[in-house]
Amino acid sequence: HDEADETKPFTPLSAPNYQHVVDIDTVIQPQPSIHIHKQNNTTLITHKPEFSWAGASAKAVGIAVHAALQRVAEVGFELWTERHQQQVTTMMKAVLLDEGISLAHLDKALRRCVFGLNQCLKHSAKAQWLLSNQHQACHNEWALTYVDEGICKHIVLDRSFIDEQGTRWVVDYKTGGHAGEGLDAFLDQELIRYTQETPQLPNYVKALKALEPEREIKAALYFPMVDGWRVWL
Repeated sequence: HDEADETKPFTPLSAPNYQHVVDIDTVIQPQPSIHIHKQNNTTLITHKPEFSWAGASAKAVGIAVHAALQRVAEVGFELWTERHQQQVTTMMKAVLLDEGISLAHLDKALRRCVFGLNQCLKHSAKAQWLLSNQHQACHNEWALTYVDEGICKHIVLDRSFIDEQGTRWVVDYKTGGHAGEGLDAFLDQELIRYTQETPQLPNYVKALKALEPEREIKAALYFPMVDGWRVWL
């Protein structure tokens, strides 16, 4: 299996949307936001945590990490070797250059990519499960087209597979980071963001339900930089 993986042509696909990622020089800090509203003629003031997002260079880091996770999943975590690690590091460097990262910032961006990948491979049981080759009907960067209320829509799923209970999972990688306290609040807000504010995960489930109407479908977000995990459905 390993030899076949070494020679298999590999062309990483860019995910369509990376505005959620943060700059390699920037961390996310919770910032209080005051919301004023009235209830029963009483003015109520509440504080809602918000998160600042910045950094065009983070798009390149996100694309490189997505491509690396795609490669790990294709090989399978169980078969991943140091030789694979060296190859994918070279690939991530090439992706960063292709995405316009300057030589002055290349090493820092690449360190960020390697950090995210190592978080998955060395420290995360969840990521090791996600990237395992023991699942059935696995797909990486799975391009699908479906019809929603008469409109033809195109999506690309980062990772999908059927687990040992027969459930199909669709997992979207989010390569943003978070520093300081409030990680759970950040992850909860991201789940709301991609299920309610932008119905990304619901659309994925809708498309897969059309393919497999009798199968249980679960959708989740995985954050490799912080080993974060949130499930919808």
